[in-house]
Amino acid sequence: MKTFHYTFRTYKKMQLLEGEIAKDLGPMFEKICKSKGFELIVFNVLVDHVHVLIRKGIADSNEYVMKMLKGISSREIFNRYPGNRLEFRKLWGRGYHAVEIKDQEALDKTILYIKNQKINGIDKRALRGWKPRRSVAGFQPSQSRGELVSKPAVSFQPASGSSPA
Repeated sequence: MKTFHYTFRTYKKMQLLEGEIAKDLGPMFEKICKSKGFELIVFNVLVDHVHVLIRKGIADSNEYVMKMLKGISSREIFNRYPGNRLEFRKLWGRGYHAVEIKDQEALDKTILYIKNQKINGIDKRALRGWKPRRSVAGFQPSQSRGELVSKPAVSFQPASGSSPA
């Protein structure tokens, strides 16, 4: 078994992964991993990207893991929220980043890193005093308090008359 830290983003870095969408993705990833024989160790869903730490079989390629996670989750999200299918067309952007975790120390550091992407449930990039290494799309300084705030570019809502199930 090999352990990998995967990071992948939304299509065009749109800030879609908030509210119900973010809540739906966790159980979805767990279900997908279980059905495909992967072990989902930890994950974190931010507004425009996702971190997942997965233990997979040696025969499973990174391409296969990402195809399953991104493809199945995208299809299920658009099935739950069909009114948004024509507006957004795609949920995930092309590509991903994968890093193999080779020892226990690196595993512990990676778990801590993934868990600390949010502080009290808020993306740390949106918190006051946090300075990005480079500019972050969608996060602008607030005029009134001088703190960074997130302004979602788009809203992902269930279709009228349907309920997410």
